[in-house]
Amino acid sequence: APTFRMCGVPGSVRTRSAHTAGTVRHRAVSAGSRGFRSGKNLALRLAMNIAQPALDSTVVESIRGLQMPGEPNLLEQITDAFLEDAQTRLADLRQAMASDDRAQIKSVAHSLKGMCGAIGAHHMAALSVDLERTPLTAPVETGLLSQLEREFTRVRAALRAFVKV
Repeated sequence: APTFRMCGVPGSVRTRSAHTAGTVRHRAVSAGSRGFRSGKNLALRLAMNIAQPALDSTVVESIRGLQMPGEPNLLEQITDAFLEDAQTRLADLRQAMASDDRAQIKSVAHSLKGMCGAIGAHHMAALSVDLERTPLTAPVETGLLSQLEREFTRVRAALRAFVKV
């Protein structure tokens, strides 16, 4: 993994993005946006047909703000890591759903939720929460995975557009 120095301490891109996500999440919760992103309100937003951007630009700008002069593009590194990891997680979800492995579905959805939150893909994170919260005894809704994959396509395009700027 690429390394960087933050306050003179070496670390990985993932460590740095996790720190950013924690700070951004804290600010968002302080501002009262937690309820808007929660899975509970997802159905309401969809029913009301409220378009939500694929990415929260304030999160992306916070990541950009961590860029050190003369260092490789941090946003590009985080984007590449997210896209690679998310594709792997989505494939793992497809496989877990095909084999009806509920514990694996919950575990992978939980990981995906955190990754999405770290880069500001709140709608994708909310869909992951919905999958994660599916009771072990309830049938798994395959349509939810399709929605998650469509949202990933939107997030990928938005991330690539932000990296080009």
